Amino acid sequence: MVVPTALGPLLLSLYASLRTNNKASQITLVIGSVLYGGFFIYLYGGLFYRSPSPQSGIVLLFMGFYSLPVMIPIWSIAAFLSRKP
Repeated sequence: MVVPTALGPLLLSLYASLRTNNKASQITLVIGSVLYGGFFIYLYGGLFYRSPSPQSGIVLLFMGFYSLPVMIPIWSIAAFLSRKP
């Protein structure tokens, strides 16, 4: 149930990088995907291994929203780059 919210931004970036045919836009989206993957691993490790608590699972519901301040500018830059000739 939490996969769409936790991994949604990552899946959206990967799908967009497959659909675009501009190399600069693809590189931007792949960099965003790597950043999100690192953020996911860091947060997941902290929640479930470094300091586990019974409420750690609820953070997975909001993980996608926490990443939006970084992912929206990355998506915007990629969209801008894909419109350039």
